[in-house]
Amino acid sequence: MSEKKKLKVALLWHMHQPYYFNPETQKFQMPWVRLHGLKDYLDMLLAATRQKNSRVTFNLVPSLIDQIELYCQGYTDRFQDLSLIPAGDLNLEQKREILNNFFSAHYPHMIKPYPRYRQLYDKWENSR
Repeated sequence: MSEKKKLKVALLWHMHQPYYFNPETQKFQMPWVRLHGLKDYLDMLLAATRQKNSRVTFNLVPSLIDQIELYCQGYTDRFQDLSLIPAGDLNLEQKREILNNFFSAHYPHMIKPYPRYRQLYDKWENSR
């Protein structure tokens, strides 16, 4: 006797990042816009396109859009610059900077599943 009703759900993905671009140095202070842009934001968009009968709303704040555009124009962050230096060309200060910053990730999901990254992390962790 009761008619089945469809449940209507609203999906709103709100994406924001603080403004990391430093106009004086012309560099991003932190890599999060680039890293989330390459990983999380794209994954969300792809997930939404796989659901043919669903609608979602993406809310990108202006500071995030501005920073994505700056990356598209060729501006970089310090971590990106360090990543592009061949390992044999890194000086001691650059190596320390990499060790102090490149393991700032959630270990169970971002380091442990990747054998080589986990091996480097373990080596770094055991040396501290």
